[in-house]
Amino acid sequence: MKWNSFPMSLWHVGRSLSLAGVLQCRPFSICKPARMPIVHIKTNLTQDQISDDFIKDTVKMVSGQVGKAESRVVVHVDAGQRMYLAGFDPFLLFEISDIGTLEQEADREKYTKAFFDFRVSQKLPVKYERIEVVFHRLPANEVGQKGTLRSNIVI
Repeated sequence: MKWNSFPMSLWHVGRSLSLAGVLQCRPFSICKPARMPIVHIKTNLTQDQISDDFIKDTVKMVSGQVGKAESRVVVHVDAGQRMYLAGFDPFLLFEISDIGTLEQEADREKYTKAFFDFRVSQKLPVKYERIEVVFHRLPANEVGQKGTLRSNIVI
């Protein structure tokens, strides 16, 4: 039985598994891969218009929403992009990728609301209607870390 086969699965019943010291599951336990939300913000704002405080506040907001430590959240800002949406006015595309937290529509709705409640349009010179949120659900076996796949790393 492999992790990728099921959203959460019991590893070989009655046996403890280990893979190069990375994967440790106790017999009859439910094993989940480690999660690390990745936020990619693309905007036509300049680098100078996006403060370090905005990035840190984004990390805190995402951390609180997905229930992960701030040290597990990655925020990547691509400023100065050539972007067009019904014109060249300031625009922000907020993409969030994660393993296992974006499966349900209700969760995606909750995260969308949280981002807009975060008041991006008050922190950056972007109008509310010029912000888009896109979700990417990542299979654990398509993300690598520490020399192995995330499907082999257990939280």
